Amino acid sequence: MLKTKDKPSQSRPREAACRGLAPSLLPARILAWVRGLLPALLILLAGGAVYSNTFSVPFHFDDFRNIRDNPTIRTWWLPWRIVMTEPRPVPQYTFALNYAVHGYEVWGYHLVNLAIHVSAGLLLYGIVRRTLSRTELPTRWGPVANQLALVIALIWTVHPLQTQAVTYIVQRHESLMGLFFLATFYAFLRAVEGGRPRLWYGAAIGFCALGMASKEVMAAAPPLVLWYDRVFVSGSWGELIRRRKGFYVGLFATYGVQISLLIAHCGRYANPAEGLVFVEGLTPWRYLLSQSGVIVHYLGLSFWPRNQCFDYGWPVAKSVGEVLPQALVVVSLLAATVWSVFRHPKWGFLGGWLFLILAPTSSIVPIRDLAFEHRMYLPLAAVAAGSVLGAYVILTALWRMLHVSTMWRTAAHLGVAGAAVLLLGCAAYVRNTVYATEMSLWSDVVRKAPLSARGWINLGMVLHENNQSLDAQACLERAIQLAPNDVDAHRNLGCVLHHFRRFSEAAEHYEIAIRLGGKDDELLPLLASALVPLGRVREAEELCRTVLQKRPTSVTAHVNLANAMAAEGRIAEALPHFQEALKIDPDTAEAHAGIARILADRDPKAAGDHLAEALRLMRWPRTGGLQRKAAECRVERRSSPCRNRRQWGPRTKARYRHQGGGFLTSSSETRCG
Repeated sequence: MLKTKDKPSQSRPREAACRGLAPSLLPARILAWVRGLLPALLILLAGGAVYSNTFSVPFHFDDFRNIRDNPTIRTWWLPWRIVMTEPRPVPQYTFALNYAVHGYEVWGYHLVNLAIHVSAGLLLYGIVRRTLSRTELPTRWGPVANQLALVIALIWTVHPLQTQAVTYIVQRHESLMGLFFLATFYAFLRAVEGGRPRLWYGAAIGFCALGMASKEVMAAAPPLVLWYDRVFVSGSWGELIRRRKGFYVGLFATYGVQISLLIAHCGRYANPAEGLVFVEGLTPWRYLLSQSGVIVHYLGLSFWPRNQCFDYGWPVAKSVGEVLPQALVVVSLLAATVWSVFRHPKWGFLGGWLFLILAPTSSIVPIRDLAFEHRMYLPLAAVAAGSVLGAYVILTALWRMLHVSTMWRTAAHLGVAGAAVLLLGCAAYVRNTVYATEMSLWSDVVRKAPLSARGWINLGMVLHENNQSLDAQACLERAIQLAPNDVDAHRNLGCVLHHFRRFSEAAEHYEIAIRLGGKDDELLPLLASALVPLGRVREAEELCRTVLQKRPTSVTAHVNLANAMAAEGRIAEALPHFQEALKIDPDTAEAHAGIARILADRDPKAAGDHLAEALRLMRWPRTGGLQRKAAECRVERRSSPCRNRRQWGPRTKARYRHQGGGFLTSSSETRCG
């Protein structure tokens, strides 16, 4: 049989070619992967570097009420309890998770805040990159979409105006809402670009619902997504409705989450004492006038972040003439936005982003605090995007006129962008140092906003906690000059006068605070503590019993009632109230000190244990870390009468008599602000 020669296989040359190309393709793939990952790494590194000095920043201001003194966050396994008691349950639940992991150690709270902020920066990068890469936009953006998106995201991430939303722990409300806001947009973009659209549409609706339960500003998300769709994605309203009718029904249905929370907590929002909305003496018109100056100030800080202030104490405008220049600027910007909507809709969307997100806090709804920097958390993205894109257009035209080569153009762009990011990042790093202590924060406030009564009140409180009571008295008297009807100013001045044993004057300020509408369950025990040294023990007892009838869990009332009884020598009656205070809050230093006084002669060992605990709690820093160090509990337990007498010297007795008198307690009941 003749053997025929086999024909060479056609696949062998292809396999050989592929084997020859494989080594060269592998580095290319790695290079492409690294190039795609580089923007994310730069955003992570920039955010981490700017906020690297914030992990030891202590609790400030509303952190105490929302975190440290909030019992609801101590039960993370009961999320429905947080939903029922908190108007913003999602961020509050994240605080509960923080507490479950590391208690009150502040580094963990700051770490989560930073992770939220950096994640939001990554989402912003993805949104801008995908928007600039769309075929509907001018071809000039396509080749540089990644670079421009990176610069915008970096500027937004490291801008000093963001420090309040990141470093101030409780403003996780703002940053977490911003994360869900941007996640809603990103999920929508992924859905319209194909690839599991139903999954991404569902994710967008879910993120929007979570944002609605985080902060009220999320109300701007559904209309902005609709606006974005019409401007950048859909060719007409008919196409938009035909393709995504069901999605928008679900997206706008998330308003139900926010409406339910508003109804459930309407008393808190409408209560003038809370200072949220419907503030007494502040009309919508006057608030709107005042906001024109606030918005111009926000925009000024966006371009030149100088003289930032934690609490501006912004004055209320009484007439148009007071804010006429600022009002003209705002009206001009609004008019330009409306004009752009019809002539240049893509640029007009940036103006819509700015004003719609600011609308809940900077329009006609009166809020006690007229200006807070964290309200620019999301609007700053529009300012950054408009500035970077505008600068790129101007520089490109300039290089074309000057016939600058491509290499030098690239170098100039990198230099300008790098300098902007570096300068803003350094400014943010320096700004974070202001938050290092309560003293530095409130000193900065009164220096930059000397008419802020709240700044003087809180500085006075901090000074007294640092044993500078004379300076504290001066600060609180200044606060009363600025705001004669401020309950906190009179209450805290009464506390300082109590410290100086000027009990009659202290009682007078407590009574003024009560007449001004202060909370009886906070102020009546303080008044009782001032009446006991004046010999009005029975009257003090009645005040404490009145509080306990309405609020049996009032630690301050139990402690001060026990002190009143002890002052008359009724030790057997006083001891149960000290013990009840410890059942309610085991960290009540005054109750431990009171029990130690009672047991000093009966049971020196037990008295020493309670004294050690009281000392530990009194040394426990109210303003930072809040770590319970075991070393502070090491007290020598010697039963020698001489040793016990030294432990209970006159100074120690006076100190705990004063603390037990109700000046500063470990609970939130007498905390200012």
